[in-house]
Order: sequence, then C-alpha cells, then structure tokens
Amino acid sequence: MNDERVPDSFASHALVVARSVDTDAGVDVHNAALAAILDRADAVDLWADTELVADEYPGVAASLREAFDRIDEERYRGALPGCRSALDALLATEGVYRFVGLERLDARVDDRLIARYVPDHSKFRVDCAAVEGLDAELRRTLADAEAAILPARTLAEWSCDGTRYELHPPSLCTDRSCRGLSGIAAVRLDDAERRIELEWVGPNGVLQRAVDLLFPDSPRAFAFDDEGAYRDAADAFEMIAKRLDIPIERASA
Repeated sequence: MNDERVPDSFASHALVVARSVDTDAGVDVHNAALAAILDRADAVDLWADTELVADEYPGVAASLREAFDRIDEERYRGALPGCRSALDALLATEGVYRFVGLERLDARVDDRLIARYVPDHSKFRVDCAAVEGLDAELRRTLADAEAAILPARTLAEWSCDGTRYELHPPSLCTDRSCRGLSGIAAVRLDDAERRIELEWVGPNGVLQRAVDLLFPDSPRAFAFDDEGAYRDAADAFEMIAKRLDIPIERASA
C-alpha cells in the first residue's frame, strides 16, 4: 500500500459522503466526482496494484499497463484523455480491486495538483480554485447525492468544558482526536440557549447509544458563552447539514 506522506494543503475542498450512504452508492458518488475532475485534468498519477487487479480483471490490468507509463513499482503516470478509458475501467471494478487495487489517484492540470483520492480511506481532496467552474460542476454532480464538497479550512473553533474544538471539514476535531463529519446523523440548534447538539451514526449504521460505547469521546453537545462563537459554529453546522441532507432541528423560542 502506498504510504507516501504528502500534504493536503493544496486543497480548497474535501468531498464528504454521508455514512448513511451504502458502499456501492458511495463508490458511484466518488466516480461521478472523479469524472467531473478528469474531464478537466490533463495528467494522472496512479498508484495501483496491477497484479492484484489482474487476478479478477486481467483485461483492466493490461489496459493500465498499456495506457500508463510505469514510474516505479506501483506508481504509474498517464496523459489525459489518452489514459481515460483504462482509468474508467479500473474505477468500474468492484470490492478489493476497487478499494485496494486502486491505492491513490492524483489529477493534475499544467502540472498543478487539483485532486487527490485515496479510496481505502475515503479521502478525497480537491483544489476548486485551480480550474474555473470546477466548484459549480461538482455541486451539480452532487446535487442529488447525500454528499458535498465542503471548504477544507477551519469554519469555526470554540472551547467547551475545557476542551477546544475545531470544525475543519472533513472532520470535527479536539486536541485528542477527530471525528469525520460524514458520521453526523442529526443537528439540533438552540439559538436562545446558545446550544448545539449532534447525533452520530456509528461505523455500521448504528445510532447514538452504540456510538457512545464505540466512541466515548464523540462530541455531542456544546454550550456557548459567547454569542459570536455560537453563531459561527451554528452557521457552519447548518451549512454542512444542508449540503449533506442531514436533518436539522431548531428549538422553539
């Protein structure tokens, strides 16, 4: 597995797919977003285990070897649109061949990195500023999906009960750990009390009670002393919930 450590500071956005979406539908979302990006890219760096892919898809492995130049043991480089057919065939594979056979994909325009995708970790970063209209095209692509491209920057930060929180898509982080925003199942906002409550979905779709056992540090409720900090956090969670089609409840006045 490719373990090269590379910074994601290039990215303006992160693609987040709601955890309620099943695996096949999640792959479809990733493939649709990749298609929009690859339509605009001119080169691809691909980390792939073609020997693994060849076990089930020998024709796909052969087309990858033909369409891409081999850089090292598992890294390949291809020019678009020439390598597109082979790449689309790899993205259409299933199971371990899709999630492990494809280890990482970097898309570039004029040698500028515009997207990085690591399927086994559901990691999908995009630089929408690099290509005019890419942001709008991805929004159109994801309009009917429980998925969204979210700004890859700090949207809000606050302290509660001695813990500092940072809302930075694709995660909500403390000094100790991070939880992916894809796991949020519901958001409750109470403007009068300056309080935000989150309900989380666990790895297997289980709701809050099981999440409490699996992730005892999962942030669930925040009370704010500062109106400005509350408003920043509430606005950010509301935007995320709307983009991911997460239920939002507002407390009655």
